[in-house]
Amino acid sequence: SSKLRLDIGYSPDFLALLTNKSNFSLGADFHAFGLLFNESERVILQVAAIDAIFGGHISWKKEFSSFKLSSRFRVLHLSSHLVDGHYDFEKNEWKNKKLPIAFGREYVDLFSCFEKDNLRLYLGSDFIFRQRPNVLTKINPEASVDYIFRNLLANEISLYFSGSLKLAGVNDIRCLNKTIECGINFNNKKPLNLFLLYYSGLNYYGEYYDQLLRYFGIGFNLELL
Repeated sequence: SSKLRLDIGYSPDFLALLTNKSNFSLGADFHAFGLLFNESERVILQVAAIDAIFGGHISWKKEFSSFKLSSRFRVLHLSSHLVDGHYDFEKNEWKNKKLPIAFGREYVDLFSCFEKDNLRLYLGSDFIFRQRPNVLTKINPEASVDYIFRNLLANEISLYFSGSLKLAGVNDIRCLNKTIECGINFNNKKPLNLFLLYYSGLNYYGEYYDQLLRYFGIGFNLELL
Protein backbone atom coordinates (compact mmCIF):
# COMPACT_ATOMS: atom_id res chain seq x y z
CA SER A 1 0.00 0.00 0.00
CA SER A 2 3.03 2.32 0.18
CA LYS A 3 3.46 4.96 -2.47
CA LEU A 4 6.45 4.43 -4.74
CA ARG A 5 8.28 6.81 -7.07
CA LEU A 6 9.74 5.32 -10.23
CA ASP A 7 12.17 7.50 -12.20
CA ILE A 8 13.44 6.73 -15.69
CA GLY A 9 15.78 9.21 -17.36
CA TYR A 10 18.37 9.65 -20.09
CA SER A 11 20.50 12.76 -20.75
CA PRO A 12 22.99 11.97 -23.52
CA ASP A 13 25.56 14.40 -24.89
CA PHE A 14 25.72 14.13 -28.67
CA LEU A 15 28.19 16.94 -29.42
CA ALA A 16 31.31 17.92 -27.46
CA LEU A 17 34.12 20.46 -27.91
CA LEU A 18 37.37 20.33 -25.90
CA THR A 19 39.53 23.46 -25.63
CA ASN A 20 42.34 24.12 -23.14
CA LYS A 21 40.95 22.05 -20.27
CA SER A 22 37.40 23.28 -20.97
CA ASN A 23 34.62 21.01 -22.13
CA PHE A 24 31.53 22.30 -23.95
CA SER A 25 28.75 19.84 -24.74
CA LEU A 26 25.29 19.81 -26.27
CA GLY A 27 22.72 17.19 -25.43
CA ALA A 28 19.13 16.11 -24.88
CA ASP A 29 17.08 15.30 -21.79
CA PHE A 30 14.31 12.73 -21.40
CA HIS A 31 12.84 11.94 -18.01
CA ALA A 32 9.67 10.51 -16.47
CA PHE A 33 8.68 9.89 -12.88
CA GLY A 34 5.55 8.06 -11.84
CA LEU A 35 3.55 7.63 -8.63
CA LEU A 36 2.95 3.92 -8.07
CA PHE A 37 0.93 2.13 -5.38
CA ASN A 38 -0.77 -1.17 -4.51
CA GLU A 39 -4.53 -0.92 -4.04
CA SER A 40 -5.08 -4.62 -3.36
CA GLU A 41 -3.32 -7.97 -3.50
CA ARG A 42 -4.95 -8.62 -6.89
CA VAL A 43 -3.42 -5.56 -8.59
CA ILE A 44 0.29 -4.81 -8.20
CA LEU A 45 1.98 -1.47 -8.92
CA GLN A 46 -0.83 0.66 -10.30
CA VAL A 47 0.19 4.06 -11.68
CA ALA A 48 -1.72 7.01 -10.18
CA ALA A 49 0.17 9.89 -11.82
CA ILE A 50 3.10 10.47 -14.14
CA ASP A 51 5.15 13.52 -15.07
CA ALA A 52 7.25 13.63 -18.24
CA ILE A 53 10.08 16.00 -19.15
CA PHE A 54 11.95 16.46 -22.42
CA GLY A 55 14.27 19.14 -23.76
CA GLY A 56 17.93 19.94 -24.33
CA HIS A 57 20.99 21.28 -22.54
CA ILE A 58 24.28 23.07 -23.02
CA SER A 59 26.98 22.40 -20.44
CA TRP A 60 30.47 23.71 -19.69
CA LYS A 61 33.22 22.28 -17.50
CA LYS A 62 36.69 23.54 -16.68
CA GLU A 63 39.37 22.08 -14.42
CA PHE A 64 41.63 24.46 -12.49
CA SER A 65 44.68 23.59 -10.44
CA SER A 66 42.79 22.88 -7.20
CA PHE A 67 39.09 22.86 -8.11
CA LYS A 68 36.57 22.40 -10.93
CA LEU A 69 33.79 24.64 -12.21
CA SER A 70 30.84 23.65 -14.35
CA SER A 71 27.55 25.10 -15.56
CA ARG A 72 24.49 23.75 -17.32
CA PHE A 73 21.68 25.54 -19.17
CA ARG A 74 18.52 23.63 -20.08
CA VAL A 75 15.31 24.33 -22.00
CA LEU A 76 12.56 21.92 -20.92
CA HIS A 77 8.91 21.00 -21.34
CA LEU A 78 7.02 19.21 -18.54
CA SER A 79 3.55 17.71 -18.69
CA SER A 80 1.62 15.98 -15.89
CA HIS A 81 -1.14 13.37 -16.06
CA LEU A 82 -3.40 11.25 -13.89
CA VAL A 83 -3.30 7.62 -15.01
CA ASP A 84 -5.63 4.62 -14.82
CA GLY A 85 -4.61 3.75 -11.26
CA HIS A 86 -6.40 6.91 -10.13
CA TYR A 87 -9.63 5.89 -11.87
CA ASP A 88 -12.34 3.72 -10.29
CA PHE A 89 -13.60 1.48 -13.10
CA GLU A 90 -16.36 -0.07 -10.96
CA LYS A 91 -17.90 3.32 -10.13
CA ASN A 92 -16.82 4.81 -13.48
CA GLU A 93 -15.37 7.93 -11.86
CA TRP A 94 -12.08 9.49 -10.76
CA LYS A 95 -11.13 8.57 -7.19
CA ASN A 96 -11.61 11.13 -4.40
CA LYS A 97 -13.58 13.24 -6.90
CA LYS A 98 -10.26 14.54 -8.26
CA LEU A 99 -10.41 15.24 -11.97
CA PRO A 100 -7.28 15.47 -14.15
CA ILE A 101 -6.22 18.96 -15.18
CA ALA A 102 -4.21 20.16 -18.17
CA PHE A 103 -1.03 20.82 -16.22
CA GLY A 104 2.26 21.63 -17.94
CA ARG A 105 5.02 24.18 -18.24
CA GLU A 106 7.90 25.30 -20.41
CA TYR A 107 10.91 26.62 -18.56
CA VAL A 108 14.66 27.15 -18.56
CA ASP A 109 17.10 26.48 -15.75
CA LEU A 110 20.70 27.49 -15.15
CA PHE A 111 22.93 25.82 -12.54
CA SER A 112 26.60 26.16 -11.64
CA CYS A 113 28.74 23.75 -9.64
CA PHE A 114 31.94 24.29 -7.63
CA GLU A 115 33.84 21.06 -6.93
CA LYS A 116 36.90 20.67 -4.71
CA ASP A 117 38.15 17.30 -3.45
CA ASN A 118 35.09 15.53 -2.02
CA LEU A 119 32.83 18.58 -1.86
CA ARG A 120 30.41 19.90 -4.50
CA LEU A 121 28.31 23.07 -4.19
CA TYR A 122 25.44 23.85 -6.57
CA LEU A 123 23.56 27.10 -7.10
CA GLY A 124 20.92 27.95 -9.70
CA SER A 125 17.32 28.64 -10.54
CA ASP A 126 14.61 27.92 -13.04
CA PHE A 127 12.43 30.41 -14.89
CA ILE A 128 8.97 29.38 -16.09
CA PHE A 129 8.01 31.32 -19.22
CA ARG A 130 4.75 29.48 -19.96
CA GLN A 131 2.50 27.29 -17.84
CA ARG A 132 -0.98 25.79 -17.66
CA PRO A 133 -2.62 26.79 -15.32
CA ASN A 134 -0.75 29.96 -14.37
CA VAL A 135 -0.30 29.13 -10.68
CA LEU A 136 3.39 28.48 -10.00
CA THR A 137 5.94 31.16 -9.08
CA LYS A 138 7.99 31.83 -12.18
CA ILE A 139 11.47 32.06 -10.56
CA ASN A 140 12.48 29.31 -8.11
CA PRO A 141 16.09 29.49 -6.80
CA GLU A 142 17.83 26.40 -5.47
CA ALA A 143 21.06 25.57 -3.61
CA SER A 144 22.52 22.19 -2.71
CA VAL A 145 25.64 20.49 -1.40
CA ASP A 146 27.16 17.01 -1.83
CA TYR A 147 29.98 15.44 0.19
CA ILE A 148 31.48 12.08 -0.76
CA PHE A 149 33.54 9.76 1.45
CA ARG A 150 35.43 7.96 -1.29
CA ASN A 151 36.92 4.49 -1.59
CA LEU A 152 36.03 2.88 1.71
CA LEU A 153 36.47 -0.84 2.34
CA ALA A 154 39.29 -1.52 -0.10
CA ASN A 155 38.06 0.93 -2.75
CA GLU A 156 34.79 -0.93 -3.15
CA ILE A 157 32.35 1.47 -1.48
CA SER A 158 31.82 5.21 -1.20
CA LEU A 159 29.39 7.00 1.11
CA TYR A 160 27.74 10.32 0.28
CA PHE A 161 25.59 12.98 1.89
CA SER A 162 23.56 15.63 0.08
CA GLY A 163 21.16 18.39 1.02
CA SER A 164 19.06 20.71 -1.13
CA LEU A 165 16.89 23.79 -0.56
CA LYS A 166 14.51 25.17 -3.20
CA LEU A 167 12.30 28.22 -2.80
CA ALA A 168 9.13 27.55 -4.79
CA GLY A 169 5.55 28.70 -4.58
CA VAL A 170 1.93 28.40 -5.64
CA ASN A 171 -0.29 31.45 -6.16
CA ASP A 172 2.51 33.71 -4.88
CA ILE A 173 2.73 31.83 -1.56
CA ARG A 174 6.32 30.65 -1.13
CA CYS A 175 7.45 27.34 0.39
CA LEU A 176 10.98 26.11 1.12
CA ASN A 177 11.36 22.60 -0.29
CA LYS A 178 13.94 20.61 1.69
CA THR A 179 15.68 17.39 0.63
CA ILE A 180 18.25 15.41 2.64
CA GLU A 181 19.79 12.23 1.25
CA CYS A 182 22.56 9.87 2.31
CA GLY A 183 23.63 6.72 0.55
CA ILE A 184 26.15 4.11 -0.50
CA ASN A 185 27.81 3.85 -3.91
CA PHE A 186 29.40 0.59 -5.01
CA ASN A 187 31.92 2.45 -7.17
CA ASN A 188 32.70 1.03 -10.60
CA LYS A 189 32.00 -2.59 -9.78
CA LYS A 190 28.22 -2.28 -9.93
CA PRO A 191 26.03 0.53 -11.33
CA LEU A 192 24.06 0.70 -8.09
CA ASN A 193 23.58 2.95 -5.10
CA LEU A 194 21.29 2.65 -2.08
CA PHE A 195 19.96 5.70 -0.24
CA LEU A 196 17.82 7.11 2.57
CA LEU A 197 15.82 10.25 1.79
CA TYR A 198 13.83 12.92 3.61
CA TYR A 199 11.66 15.40 1.71
CA SER A 200 9.46 18.24 2.90
CA GLY A 201 7.78 20.78 0.64
CA LEU A 202 5.39 21.14 -2.27
CA ASN A 203 4.27 18.02 -4.08
CA TYR A 204 6.46 17.65 -7.19
CA TYR A 205 3.78 15.78 -9.17
CA GLY A 206 2.05 18.40 -11.28
CA GLU A 207 -1.47 17.01 -10.81
CA TYR A 208 -1.02 17.52 -7.03
CA TYR A 209 0.77 20.88 -7.30
CA ASP A 210 -1.26 22.53 -4.49
CA GLN A 211 -0.56 19.82 -1.87
CA LEU A 212 2.26 19.60 0.68
CA LEU A 213 4.39 16.46 0.83
CA ARG A 214 6.56 15.17 3.68
CA TYR A 215 8.08 11.71 3.96
CA PHE A 216 11.05 9.51 4.75
CA GLY A 217 11.97 7.00 2.07
CA ILE A 218 14.46 4.35 1.01
CA GLY A 219 15.45 3.60 -2.55
CA PHE A 220 18.05 2.63 -5.09
CA ASN A 221 19.43 3.93 -8.38
CA LEU A 222 20.67 1.92 -11.34
CA GLU A 223 22.96 3.75 -13.77
CA LEU A 224 22.79 1.62 -16.88
CA LEU A 225 25.21 3.66 -19.04
